[in-house]
Amino acid sequence: MFHKTRVGYNPFLGMRDWGIFLAIYLSTPVVAYLIISALHLNAAAIPSILIGAFVGSLPAMVMCLPVHGWIAKDDFVKFKTQIINQGFRLSADSEVQKIFTYKSARWTRWDSNRVVIASDAASDTIPVIIPLYVYKRM
Repeated sequence: MFHKTRVGYNPFLGMRDWGIFLAIYLSTPVVAYLIISALHLNAAAIPSILIGAFVGSLPAMVMCLPVHGWIAKDDFVKFKTQIINQGFRLSADSEVQKIFTYKSARWTRWDSNRVVIASDAASDTIPVIIPLYVYKRM
């Protein structure tokens, strides 16, 4: 149903995504230090914890890479149903495009974690952009 044409290179859609990313990476050392201090653990564990936190969060960025592709016009309803079943809801609808965002609270989601379906009435195919993890689940 969805035909991939390419994978984008930027997992961050805008400044808000960069802000969330930086807040997570800047707060991680402080939180790790506070936890280790509160539990009276060995301070030598801090580098290991930080490296694990940074490396462990990289797949989250990679899985939000935008996958560009298309669907046939006949598959639109089926594709829309699949997106809704994966937890997305329509957040913007215009003559140009439909944008589906994940149904979690605004402060917990990345702006780039969205599905964009273009409205191209002149063609038999509809351009679509979806996050990589959604593509892998289809």
